[in-house]
Amino acid sequence: MAGFLDSYEWEDWDLAEYALGESLGILPKGGFPVTHNWVVTTDTPMGRLLGKMLRELIDIGYLETDVDDDLRIRRCSNWKLSQ
Repeated sequence: MAGFLDSYEWEDWDLAEYALGESLGILPKGGFPVTHNWVVTTDTPMGRLLGKMLRELIDIGYLETDVDDDLRIRRCSNWKLSQ
């Protein structure tokens, strides 16, 4: 999970949400799935916000969903800032 936004490997949606929260300093490092998984696995304001942020990153093409499983996402290998 660490470095998710720097990786091109598929990741489950809830782990990606948590990794985004870690990278923003909102959620503690290493807290998933042990202590803070409830933030992204239940309907919480923070979980909804992180989900929206991931969807925005998908919309601009920075992240992409798996064709076979839309609950898996990864960084898009051909994304360019100019998009």
